[in-house]
Amino acid sequence: MSDLLTQLDSLWQRCHWPDPGGLKLLGLRGCSVTDGRAVANGARFDHFDDTLFLFDVQAGRIDHVPCTAGQPGRSWDLKAGNAPWLRPGCQLYTRGMHRDEYPCLVQADDPAGTVAVIRDTSCTPAVPSYSGGDFDYCLYTGIHIHHAGQADEPLVGIWSDGCSVVQDGDGDLWGVVKQYVWDTYAGQDSLWYGIAPFAWLGDTSQRLLWGSVDKQAGEMAALRAFLNQHDGSGLEASGRFDEAVDRAYRGHQRYGGLTGTGICENPEWLAPAVA
Repeated sequence: MSDLLTQLDSLWQRCHWPDPGGLKLLGLRGCSVTDGRAVANGARFDHFDDTLFLFDVQAGRIDHVPCTAGQPGRSWDLKAGNAPWLRPGCQLYTRGMHRDEYPCLVQADDPAGTVAVIRDTSCTPAVPSYSGGDFDYCLYTGIHIHHAGQADEPLVGIWSDGCSVVQDGDGDLWGVVKQYVWDTYAGQDSLWYGIAPFAWLGDTSQRLLWGSVDKQAGEMAALRAFLNQHDGSGLEASGRFDEAVDRAYRGHQRYGGLTGTGICENPEWLAPAVA
């Protein structure tokens, strides 16, 4: 297994995201690939400075294309429509059409297809903060994975209103996605799509966040028990980091004087669960 494939798999497992096997997609923000290595870049607003990885650990397959990972372009972010920025997390996608014009990947019509977003209320050209936007949960609302208008598109511009967009028209880069999703893995009905910052690739932190699920150690059961015991959250067993858990954990963070990110990182009670 290549070093990069090992790194991607490690990040995925440390986020406790679903892993039924087969093809997975990961949008790594602020990331480029040089000589087969993922490296940090000077992430800039309205630029295709993220990387979409397509990988299958069991088959030893991996490829990548430049993209914007769920971040709207300037054209939409400056309008008073509260453009959605996808938060780090994992959600289920399937094949569909973008505005009835061309094939793309769409949110699965399933609770697991719900995405967690921050709606930018500032109408300024910048990434919104967790403390300055409105939090929302969107199911099948048109937040797709598709290509831009042309191969040499320099800026995101009009091409993303919260979608993950490959820096390409219907050309060679988008052809990589088509080859994997519509050809090699044509028999796989749905795909898990994770989004994370580049910094997570090189650390060893365990995280529970949007889309995390119970695995062998019952990680989500431990989180629910913690929130119910300490905050009286009254969470019912669901096996997944969903809207109810996200709201409860962000409230727990704010009550403790922390920023409500909804990202539970290296909690003491998780250590024995994953040992």
